[in-house]
Amino acid sequence: MNRADVEKLFDYCQILESMISRQGWQFLINHHSYLVLFEINKGSERFDCESLEEFIFEVESHIDSLPI
Repeated sequence: MNRADVEKLFDYCQILESMISRQGWQFLINHHSYLVLFEINKGSERFDCESLEEFIFEVESHIDSLPI
């Protein structure tokens, strides 16, 4: 999954037409890293974050809220 695909996915999540599962997040984090996902997020604004640390917190909180 390239960066453009991830940005599209984030865009679809933002308008509630898609959802990323726990396993999906683990794949994205392992494949791209939090830093790259944070940079992608700047384009799609899936999460409203000013810093990498804030982004990591938001993503981990979101993952924790997902059904097991």
